[in-house]
Amino acid sequence: MPKQLQSAQCLDEFCPRCLQKTKSQVKLFKLKMKAEGICEKVAPLLTLDYNTSGKFCVLPGCDPNYSVLMENLQWPQN
Repeated sequence: MPKQLQSAQCLDEFCPRCLQKTKSQVKLFKLKMKAEGICEKVAPLLTLDYNTSGKFCVLPGCDPNYSVLMENLQWPQN
């Protein structure tokens, strides 16, 4: 898990893009970040909970905001 992630919650909401494109019922996730780990590229994507959380479709290739988020997080080194 990325260092900045505080919590992840599966919502009872379906991704509107997945429903429209493929008729797939893919649930959205609410990802809450630690305030100290939010960089300038990630900040505009977090519009919930005082700009620390956002709703994302985690299906690969669906949500461009999720892709930006994942590219800009710090992942633990092995």
